[in-house]
Amino acid sequence: MFSILFICAMSLFNPIVAHENDDVAVATVVESTISANNESNQVNEAPVLNERFWRKRKSLRFGYEMNVLQNANGSVYPEVFGVGFSNVRNFWLHKKPIANCLKFAFDMGFDINYTLLDLADDDSYTGPSGYVGTEPLPDGDGEALVDLTSIGSHYFSVGWALGVSVTVNPVAKLRVAGYAHFVPSAAMHFSGLSANIGFMPYLKYGCELSYGAVGLGAEWGTAKGKCTDLISSFMSESENSVAPKSLLYSNYTKLYIVFRFGR
Repeated sequence: MFSILFICAMSLFNPIVAHENDDVAVATVVESTISANNESNQVNEAPVLNERFWRKRKSLRFGYEMNVLQNANGSVYPEVFGVGFSNVRNFWLHKKPIANCLKFAFDMGFDINYTLLDLADDDSYTGPSGYVGTEPLPDGDGEALVDLTSIGSHYFSVGWALGVSVTVNPVAKLRVAGYAHFVPSAAMHFSGLSANIGFMPYLKYGCELSYGAVGLGAEWGTAKGKCTDLISSFMSESENSVAPKSLLYSNYTKLYIVFRFGR
């Protein structure tokens, strides 16, 4: 009697267990399919994100500049403030990144800088206001209308950057870059009684850390050039005068914010 009851109970229990096992098997298959799809999507998205990263080849840099300008006499023009702007583009030297994270590039773009300075020690002038001539003024002549020493000292440079750079993409959208550029520049130093114009060949190097389209960087540069004083030559009283030339030395540090973009 008991044997019959046990057999009947087992026959009723087995379909339930089998049904539960079927449900577990179906759930496992569904989870495996979802996991495989997610992994496939991540694998497909990785090359797209990597390609978008390397497309950001253009950069705009706006910076605060600390420029030490020195004349041939060794006198330094104390800086009040300085600003710099550059627009540089990377031309990758190879299509695929090395180790999927590193690329070398040739760089090219324009570079503009302005610095407001105080007069150097040897720029002090005690003669009549606005007078630039080499001969003393005769008695009775009034003061000139413009006091040139009150204009201050200003330095401009406009150049075209050429050089190389290396970019590393260690993770996600993070960019670590370093560069070295040669920047032949036209420069003008206007300092009260003189306007020196000349050629300043800059050697510049810097580094950058950015994430996505925005980042920070630092740049250092140095140049030495011979400049011609146009105002002194123009206003000189001697007809056979030759425009005086002088050496200028520039050493600067610039901290900047960079914006990167590209198709």
